[in-house]
Amino acid sequence: MTNSMDVRFLNTFIEVANTKHFGRAAENLYLTQSAVSARIKLLEEYFNAPLFIRERHSIRLTSVGEKLLPYAESMVSTLQEARKALEEVDVQHLSLAGTLNAWQIVFSDLMKATNKHLPDLSLRSEVLSAEQLTRQLLERTVDVAFSLETLKSDDIHTVPLGEVRLRAYRTINTPEDTPFEHYIHIGWSNKFNSEFLTVNPRCRQALFKTSSLSLALELLDLNDAACLVLPESLGNTLVANKKLVALQSCDVPTTLTLYVSCLKSTQQTSLEEYFRFYADPVHFENTLGK
Repeated sequence: MTNSMDVRFLNTFIEVANTKHFGRAAENLYLTQSAVSARIKLLEEYFNAPLFIRERHSIRLTSVGEKLLPYAESMVSTLQEARKALEEVDVQHLSLAGTLNAWQIVFSDLMKATNKHLPDLSLRSEVLSAEQLTRQLLERTVDVAFSLETLKSDDIHTVPLGEVRLRAYRTINTPEDTPFEHYIHIGWSNKFNSEFLTVNPRCRQALFKTSSLSLALELLDLNDAACLVLPESLGNTLVANKKLVALQSCDVPTTLTLYVSCLKSTQQTSLEEYFRFYADPVHFENTLGK
């Protein structure tokens, strides 16, 4: 950062100056405290001067920090206005992101709907954690996000896209009377994990645990015996292909909620229209089993 500066570092400086606390600034920016400290250190190296006086129970701006603050606020504000002005032009580029399993569930329907109704739209997609989704929505580097849990920020608008029906399945060679001795646990969401493992405590000793649907499906080809919980739309396809058999008696949470989110203060008509498009369940009929 000797000759250049990331505007996000100035935003971090402003947040620390306002909160007078590295920890609270980190929480507000969805960063770790060490990341906030590192950004401030790089700024201090850039300006070759300390920006904060660190006291036992608080911090305050140095004289250099006091001088920098209005310039930092002006630069961040100007860049936000520039981004807004550029976005007011008809948006033909959209950044979508999702948590790993949410993305794997919706991607096929999403691309079919986009190709059919928005053929000129250029998409960029990312797989991110819920925390990364929140941070990148707030930083405006992601426009629309998909997840299996609500994102925790008052500045983010989240709506339920619909319910994904779940069911337990086993491979053909898995004993019908003891399928859960070969259980592969997919961590669909905190709510699912809690509900499913409460009613099926034996599944806590899973053969394999993963947060990835794709990894779990790869295991089906590696293990003769396996049992797992899948969205019905996917599970029924594998049943039709003679790869799986649906379990007739198993206590499984019946649905998984799929959420779509955007920044509340977008204020861009075209982005709002795209959000409404991707928040419409009619485009995800296969995913939602409509």
